[in-house]
Amino acid sequence: FGYERSYLYRIFKNHLGVGIKEYIIKTRMEHAQILLKQGYSVNKTSLAVGYKDQTNFSKAYKKHFGVPPKKI
Repeated sequence: FGYERSYLYRIFKNHLGVGIKEYIIKTRMEHAQILLKQGYSVNKTSLAVGYKDQTNFSKAYKKHFGVPPKKI
């Protein structure tokens, strides 16, 4: 695109209020919450939102929402 990486990150953060990494995590966790509420297993949910490992997904979910995914 011809733009510096730092410039694109800054523009993204200015418009959305969070950095790219934070935005991706937030989006993945919101999607995971929807899937879990629809009855998906933790394992299927973790795979559906891009985690290869259920343990890492569960840690990220708990960090984001304050409760483990099984408590939904």
